[in-house]
Amino acid sequence: MAGTPERTRLRTPDYLRAEEVPAVMAALASLFAAAPYTGMRKSELLGLRKTDVDLSAGLLTVAAHSNDRDATKGGHVDAIPIASELVPYLQATIEASPSEYIFPKADGKPLGSRAG
Repeated sequence: MAGTPERTRLRTPDYLRAEEVPAVMAALASLFAAAPYTGMRKSELLGLRKTDVDLSAGLLTVAAHSNDRDATKGGHVDAIPIASELVPYLQATIEASPSEYIFPKADGKPLGSRAG
């Protein structure tokens, strides 16, 4: 159309490939399972590190690492029991994560990170 500015695509969209879907679905299932079983805030879940989870003791350390803090919004770190129903989700996600974080971005940083 005359007079209409030409739209330029700034980047090529990157979609999930078929072989990536199972890993994403597993991570989402774990994330959505962890929320009601732990009562953790979004930033606490997204910043969850593998070292925060002690499956043998059945305890999870709650700290908000994702927003460059080392404590929760309330300013403290807590240990909570891990529900037995949550254990298989956490085990699978911990084993699948190539990062120190349980729910990392592609660059290895936590999903809730504002950087990157």
